[in-house]
Amino acid sequence: MASSLPYLAQWVNYPGDGTFDYVIANQGVGPAFIQEVFFEILAPSGKDTLTFKNSDQLFRRLIKNKKLKSLTSTFRKGMLLPANSSKTLIHVIFQDDDSDASFMKTIQDTLLGYRIYYEDVYGNKWYIKNESESPVKVPMQH
Repeated sequence: MASSLPYLAQWVNYPGDGTFDYVIANQGVGPAFIQEVFFEILAPSGKDTLTFKNSDQLFRRLIKNKKLKSLTSTFRKGMLLPANSSKTLIHVIFQDDDSDASFMKTIQDTLLGYRIYYEDVYGNKWYIKNESESPVKVPMQH
């Protein structure tokens, strides 16, 4: 069973070239079957939390920042993330040098987090969230 254990890790890639990425990688030895992807942002009122079940909904909300050239994701519910591979959770291309600082402030002010639920080939479940140091195992439901 240990030979099928997926282990999702995450990092931010911000090379300063007008792009920004949240990257999710499977550093385990087995595939990760992505079950759910949730994003949470702070509502404009500053009091409520808005939850999005996919990046498209989130992007429609964040793209109001007109300084963004592009905002995309290759990460989807139902996808397979093989061992030793990675996918971009969020990829941003900025219009100009000033807009990356503006977007980073928007992200810091509004993106409260994300949570990704995944399974191994035996149906064992974990989740990882933006503030996680490592995946958290979800107890089996009987």
